[in-house]
Amino acid sequence: MRILIVALLSLCTLNSYSDICTIDPRNAELKDLNAITLSTEHWTRIALPVTAIKGIEPLILEGLDADIQSSKMTYSNHLVIKATKEDYRSKIKVFGYNKIIILDVTTDKCGDSVVTINKPDPKKKKTKQATRPSEKWTGYKYLASYIMMEGKAPSGYRKHTFTEPADERRVMQTGELNFYVTEQYVGPKYICTIFEIVNEGRTSVPIPSHLLDFDNPETIAAFGQVHHAAVLPFNRLIERKPKRSEINHKNMNQNRGLLYIVSERSHGRSY
Repeated sequence: MRILIVALLSLCTLNSYSDICTIDPRNAELKDLNAITLSTEHWTRIALPVTAIKGIEPLILEGLDADIQSSKMTYSNHLVIKATKEDYRSKIKVFGYNKIIILDVTTDKCGDSVVTINKPDPKKKKTKQATRPSEKWTGYKYLASYIMMEGKAPSGYRKHTFTEPADERRVMQTGELNFYVTEQYVGPKYICTIFEIVNEGRTSVPIPSHLLDFDNPETIAAFGQVHHAAVLPFNRLIERKPKRSEINHKNMNQNRGLLYIVSERSHGRSY
């Protein structure tokens, strides 16, 4: 009888240990799409082959907790993220200087702990036909990102800056947020239009998610038929307008953001 009890206790102990996650640091080679598994129980630290992280753009923001500027960020090229929903799944663009890395994020009980993404071994890299640096950015998926990072358009695009008074450039108002067209980059097939978002209120306001729904009638009426959109700041939160007594050189523009809209030239909105 005593032997049977000991055996049962041993079996229970083995089962309990089988539920414990083994979360060892791992290395991965940089790819076009980099698989990362998150957990709702702990943070995942991702070391990226960039000098510094400028920001991130999750395709789906809800369900993600991202920390890129706090005590968790020991190094400037480390991204620390965590899932807040067990079914969270999304693509995340990470913006470094002159580089964008795309993470394919899923969630599991045992997520990654530390992932170090390294540049591919040059010896294994296949020889490719030389292309102009901006050629890969001409597709609509990367056009806004390129303009956001470089402040200019790829070759083949022309830039137009709108200089009319603000009232003439305002295309939409929703609550305390006003949208003003500022610049447009026109290419053979696609157009990227940049709008300045100004919060005139005294409370911080997130950009309404329905405005990034490309099939939404209000979005189509204001911006035309949209293929892609990107927002600065990356958390999509426009800070409150500072009081006159609070204004200084650091916060004078804190209540502003930028919206990048990419559309086909034949279906885009003219301004």
